[in-house]
Amino acid sequence: MPSPRTASDDELEADTNHTPGTADRAPTTAGPAGAPAPVDPATSPPPPAPGPSGWAMAAAAVVGAAPLLLTVARLAILRPPVWLWGDQALTDIASLNVYRGKMFLGPYSRFGWHHPGPAWFFFLGVFRAVGGGSPVALLAGCLLGTALAAALVVILVWRWLGPRAGWVAAALLAAFQWSFSFDRVAALWNPYAVAVPALLLIVLCARVASARVWWPALLGTAATASFLVQTDVSTGIVVGALVVAALATRIVAALLSRGGAGGRDEPRPAAGWRQWTWRGVSLAAVLAVFWSLPLYQQATQHPGNMSQLVTFFRTNHSGHHGLDSIRAVDTVWASFPFRLDDAGQVNDANPIVLTRHGIVTHPFFFLYLVASVVLLVVFARRRSWMRAALAGATAVALLAGTVSAFGAQGPLYPYLVQWMQPFVIPVWLLAVELVADALGRRLARPAGHAPAPRARRAGPRWAIALACAVSLLASVATLHRGPASATTVDFARQAWVAAAPAVRAPTTHVVLVQPGSPDNAPIAEAIADQAMRSGKVVEVPSSYVYLFDPSFAPTGRADLEVIVCCSAAYPLHEPGTTVAGYVNGNIPILVRHLPPSAPGPADSASTGGG
Repeated sequence: MPSPRTASDDELEADTNHTPGTADRAPTTAGPAGAPAPVDPATSPPPPAPGPSGWAMAAAAVVGAAPLLLTVARLAILRPPVWLWGDQALTDIASLNVYRGKMFLGPYSRFGWHHPGPAWFFFLGVFRAVGGGSPVALLAGCLLGTALAAALVVILVWRWLGPRAGWVAAALLAAFQWSFSFDRVAALWNPYAVAVPALLLIVLCARVASARVWWPALLGTAATASFLVQTDVSTGIVVGALVVAALATRIVAALLSRGGAGGRDEPRPAAGWRQWTWRGVSLAAVLAVFWSLPLYQQATQHPGNMSQLVTFFRTNHSGHHGLDSIRAVDTVWASFPFRLDDAGQVNDANPIVLTRHGIVTHPFFFLYLVASVVLLVVFARRRSWMRAALAGATAVALLAGTVSAFGAQGPLYPYLVQWMQPFVIPVWLLAVELVADALGRRLARPAGHAPAPRARRAGPRWAIALACAVSLLASVATLHRGPASATTVDFARQAWVAAAPAVRAPTTHVVLVQPGSPDNAPIAEAIADQAMRSGKVVEVPSSYVYLFDPSFAPTGRADLEVIVCCSAAYPLHEPGTTVAGYVNGNIPILVRHLPPSAPGPADSASTGGG
């Protein structure tokens, strides 16, 4: 990333009418004794008009998040039946238990550990509580989280790069919500929940690397980076690379400034020890808010989750070929903005989807990487440091994302890398900035005449308005899809219809939910979620506790056992067992009333789910 500027950065960035390469440069013409050169009123442009109000910035933020907000409005008005199944049901349970002091970690992993922290669950739990525990409220919270991240990206781009860039960012984010597909955005799943926050981190790191007033951006970086890593540990390589690159750029710039290198203006006075103390305290407070619970879990349980993570990544190594990783990210980045290779969320568990094209026919990784480097050089030559830093941060994210795909454990499923799709949005944003700048100059009047600002800006403004309209309409066109309405989700409804009479009985207080086999675990998780909604205490077999949290460990107090059949441990004709119903017509739901202090059979079921 380029070194941060030192002269009037914030004033220049606040000028809403500046043009890249002109207003971003400090004036160099001076009169005698360093005084400003006289201005010729006949040839000089008029002073810039006041920038658009905050209402315009808010409107751009709404456009950037409009498809998501419209989906939330649709949910609030129609209140469709939403049945949570599998990982979505576990997310609902964790969003409740995190406020009960029972959940200290993030979502579970199929490898037996959890993602590092519960930040996502805390966020979703607020909407769950406000909505009275409604699944619709939980889903709305997931959508609003992504909408908040999208709005923040637009607002920060607007404030730091100007209104034109803000509107372009709004159009690109609306288009992204279409290319990413609502099947993913509304999936209530952590691999998809980190997509737009990852883009927010790129913007924040660019600010940290380039601005004079960078400390607030660093606090935002700490919060966003913590959210990403806690929600999905696979973001760790990208997060680490971005943060290290941003901080390294600041350190190098500080060293050059002290040495008098770079020909920059007089540096700003260094912050005093009190200011640095408050900065350190504020940064420590942000990190403590995010990491106190994971550290408490690590200190009080053996083995701690962090120890499990370290052991796992030290002893397991990726077997992926480097070319496979490049082909995987090529496929992901080809999806924006034209959905060239997107096979849809239904195929996100099919590794073949990512590697069906060669890097010669689909060289999107190299194209975007070269484009980001070229944009970095162009804007650095224009001394537009924030734009140059954004291009540099994008290049870092592209490279780190490819390394992350190479290090993925197990099969390279598409859902492991789909969250990287918005990495290419800054490339499109900066490219549009260059084109709009060129169009503005072509539309200006010939030399010797006063420029016509309206004529110069009319072309780019109309183009941006058209892009916003097209991307918004394309996104809204997908609103007919109902979230959480897939065929497999209906299994949750069928399972609960079968188990509900026995679970809701007044004599039932503690329910032991037996998955029977790993393949049936998602259905068992749906029953456990609904049982908790009915006010029952829920327990699961010991080998399935890692999917939930330690409060679900079996105690032998269960008075009802619900079994999603079948495996050898649960014969259909076991005494006292009745068939309550079927899922999909072929998966029995069995119930059995247990005597006091008598745990269900095979309490330590042989294999875990996941």
